[in-house]
Amino acid sequence: GHPSHRAPLNGDVMDASKSISGLQPMQQLLLPNGMQAMVVPMVPGNMNMQWNVNGMMPAMMISGQQHSQSQNQHIQQLHPAHMQHVQVQYDEMMQHMSHDGLNHIGHQPKPISVSHHMQSPSLMSRARSGNHQRPGNHQNSKQFKMSGRNAGKAGSNHHGVSSQGNSRVNRGSNKRNDQHLFNPGNPADEEGAAGAAIPPETPLSEYKDKLYQLSQEQNGCRYLQQKVDAEGEAACTIILEEVRPRLVQLMMDPFGNYLFQKLLEHVSSEQRVEMLKQVSGHLVQAALNLHGTRSVQKFIEVCGGSSGRRRPDLEQLNLLVECLSPFVTKLSMDTNGNHVIQRCLQHMPVEIVQFVYDAAVKDVLVITRHRHGCCVFQRCIDAANEQQRRALVNQVVNNSIQLMQDPFGNYVVQYVLDNSKKQETDALILQLLGMLAQLSMQKFSSNVVEKCLLAAPVHVKEPMIRELSNPDTMRNLLHDQFANYVVQRALQVADDDQGMQLVAAIRPHIADLGQFNPSCARRVTSRVIKRFPALSKDPVFAAFWQSESTSQ
Repeated sequence: GHPSHRAPLNGDVMDASKSISGLQPMQQLLLPNGMQAMVVPMVPGNMNMQWNVNGMMPAMMISGQQHSQSQNQHIQQLHPAHMQHVQVQYDEMMQHMSHDGLNHIGHQPKPISVSHHMQSPSLMSRARSGNHQRPGNHQNSKQFKMSGRNAGKAGSNHHGVSSQGNSRVNRGSNKRNDQHLFNPGNPADEEGAAGAAIPPETPLSEYKDKLYQLSQEQNGCRYLQQKVDAEGEAACTIILEEVRPRLVQLMMDPFGNYLFQKLLEHVSSEQRVEMLKQVSGHLVQAALNLHGTRSVQKFIEVCGGSSGRRRPDLEQLNLLVECLSPFVTKLSMDTNGNHVIQRCLQHMPVEIVQFVYDAAVKDVLVITRHRHGCCVFQRCIDAANEQQRRALVNQVVNNSIQLMQDPFGNYVVQYVLDNSKKQETDALILQLLGMLAQLSMQKFSSNVVEKCLLAAPVHVKEPMIRELSNPDTMRNLLHDQFANYVVQRALQVADDDQGMQLVAAIRPHIADLGQFNPSCARRVTSRVIKRFPALSKDPVFAAFWQSESTSQ
């Protein structure tokens, strides 16, 4: 960067109301109300953080660029409606600077408080676009349980939703210094809204030709939602008349999507069909969008007769199916889109939602082996009728060997073991025979093998124990970091005869195991003697049993 930018400079102080032509980088300005700002060279893509208010912004420089007099200067106009009290964290500010080619000098990341920070409404909207949670995305979703070797390996949909780069601001309900971060579109969050609030009694006619612009601002969007609640279809007709050419943009806007959802609840059935036809070509694009996914989910809810308030509208549902059905697999594996498929399962009649099951059966290996897709597949099993459920389970059984070795697919196999009929689980367990040793020595499939040992009926458990007791493979099983747990589980569930088969296979290798992995040898010995106490006098096991007792 230019040497003159390597430290804070105290430039000439001047009245901001005068012409800003000829200002130099880092020059300070005296603003109304005693506020100060510093001229910062505009960098493409730098949306905010241009102001140095009351000297609280750290020194900045231009990375790898020589400043020229012709370079853009960015000075925002001061307006009382734009003066807010905003808590800004230093690390977030540095993230913006790093992204836009700016660096800081001599400052360690730490939170700072910026009072009366000014931003234009559009900048505030974009900067806050990630601070609200997606409503409804996590309701009625079952978390699959993660424990042991699989803990933390599968990324469930039910963890706050991770967006696809739509915002660099942290999402959620974080609090900084007890300052409430408001939820855009939520009438309860008045503090910190961009611009002045509009009285709800103000007629829509006063904002003719400006309704779409209002929908993109927080207070404007809140006002329009209030008008829709108060005036119903009459307000919907006025708003739709003006925003119809931009419905696609409205349904994906950080604020506008709330108005879009409100319109869907209050418009007539004919108007809703018109809206659906208007956006049908962009419905999948919206479903993949952080904000648009809420609008698509609302479409599904209202068309499917959400909460019993109305009967399902088959015409509208068929239009939705026509738009979504070619993209079920893509949506199921998307951070935002998977929630749209789950809404289909929740709100569409079983005969209408068949298109989801068709895709799940066809692309079972693709969907079930994906972070989000495996959750969607489990929700399909939950919502299915008997015929649909049987088709899904059969696909899992037929592909169980591949699935149980996958970081996410193994959860689907375990889910089927826990939630299927005995005949189906027996068929799945039988798929493992002949491959037990190999599967026991893999990180994810070893969990499934243990669960199969617990769930197997007597006539299936016997060949499993016999295969694990093979003297040719026992040494490898005992020395493996995963398979030794399978051996211990087998000792736990085996009957006496089967248990003695295992002990006979373990005994020749316990001393060798003790040399390479003493703690594992003690654990296995402990399991053997707890099952067969008389073996505590066996000299091979006695040494490790005494060691285990001493350590306890």
